[in-house]
Amino acid sequence: MHEWDQVRARQAAAAQARAEAAAAQPVAEVPAAPVAPIVLPAPRPAAVTPAPEVAHVNDDQELVVSEPPSKIAPPKMSGLSAARDE
Repeated sequence: MHEWDQVRARQAAAAQARAEAAAAQPVAEVPAAPVAPIVLPAPRPAAVTPAPEVAHVNDDQELVVSEPPSKIAPPKMSGLSAARDE
């Protein structure tokens, strides 16, 4: 039972220290002023403007590739997978 007496004595000392610390705190005499909420104005709607005129586009053009796809080299791999393949 001697150990329990020591535990109770430590708990009592801790409670006493907490009570003294709470008593030493200054008392707030004036309550804090309430903070007004920050209100932002609503976003304005975008101005309605007509779409710009698009110049005539020639859809009859063909895509020209300088090299046939078979002569274009595939991209080189980097990192661990390239070292593993070698």
